[in-house]
Amino acid sequence: MGARLHLYRLQDQSCFLVPKTKPQVQIMAADQQSSKSYGWFPKHFDSQVIIYGKQVIINLVNQKGSEKPLEQTFATMVSSLGSGMIRYIVFDFHKKYKNMRWNPLSILLDQVAEIQDELNYFLVDSAGKVVTNQEGMFPSNCMDCLDRTNVILSLLACRFLQAQLQRPGVLHVGQNLEEQDEFEKIYKNVWADNANAGAKQYARNCTLKTDFTRTGKRTQLGLIRNGWNSLKLYYKINYSDGFR
Repeated sequence: MGARLHLYRLQDQSCFLVPKTKPQVQIMAADQQSSKSYGWFPKHFDSQVIIYGKQVIINLVNQKGSEKPLEQTFATMVSSLGSGMIRYIVFDFHKKYKNMRWNPLSILLDQVAEIQDELNYFLVDSAGKVVTNQEGMFPSNCMDCLDRTNVILSLLACRFLQAQLQRPGVLHVGQNLEEQDEFEKIYKNVWADNANAGAKQYARNCTLKTDFTRTGKRTQLGLIRNGWNSLKLYYKINYSDGFR
């Protein structure tokens, strides 16, 4: 994790992560948290809906073990909002890609494809006339909103970009960005560099899973690099720069 004490504030509960090899989530009772944080959850999503429109939340945390209580609490809170403008999707990222099989990620993309098309994107023509508007967004999370989140958002962004390039004829209908080798390489590296920049600000360490973001597949070399980065991160959390 990226901090000695990582706090998630929910509407009436808080989740603390303690410094271990794999930090555990501890859900606290409402009377143990600051009254200032009470009620921020509905206020946050009310403001998001007003600014951006529909919210399609994608939760990528594990559906078992230490992360499960966090997902269950988050799901309960989303349900309590009772808003037709908010949709909640759970996708157990680690379970789906176990044994280094990443193809199941297409399951999530297929699941949200119709929703993504409905949300659309912002477009103006050469005369400055607004042709289409973006009608919503995909807030997503894992535990630190870096590794799993970056992978999924890069895939969603690729699908949006492909549609945008097909519209003016830069790509033909049915032609995929994956077929444009040079451009795809640049695109994937931009997203991987973006993840690393955020991770270094947050935890003074490179993010994990960038081998998939850069190459589109999980590699043995990537696993070795992840192991090394995890060791560095563990040291920094507990012995060097835990506050960050």
